[in-house]
Amino acid sequence: MKNLLIGAISGNYTVADVQGWVETSNFENVERMLLIYNATDTLVEYLKENNVSIMNPTFDCWGRELPEFTTNTGTMTVESSYNLIHNVRFFHIWSYLKTADHAHVIITDVRDVYFNSNPFEGLDPDKITATSEIITYNQEAWNKEHVYVNLGLIGALRH
Repeated sequence: MKNLLIGAISGNYTVADVQGWVETSNFENVERMLLIYNATDTLVEYLKENNVSIMNPTFDCWGRELPEFTTNTGTMTVESSYNLIHNVRFFHIWSYLKTADHAHVIITDVRDVYFNSNPFEGLDPDKITATSEIITYNQEAWNKEHVYVNLGLIGALRH
């Protein structure tokens, strides 16, 4: 059974944006998959040429078909934030994993991630490993703005 390395990208990403992730993640016994929202043909072709599996989600959290997902956090409201790819990607990953069979799964960012070695080596097979960027959400200006725009006063009080 293979391990799974999975991430999510949007159609506004270029080959150059994902090249580091793709070209440094080709490990033995590791399947690589990217969820693509609003994909471009150029990006899809590059991923296929590099043996990266592609999932193109077409449904929201309520099972409704959607022709495309929102990528711009600046246009979000409380109602529309459910379909923002930054948020809905975790639902789509969960939906996939319910039916998938992998030894271990690592979910990563893509544009700013490069691998120096196989990330599955050394993991305890009997435990869940969770990592972070070593900041809390309210310590970064972009995060603060994201919370305020998407959640309003509730976000301001809860972070």
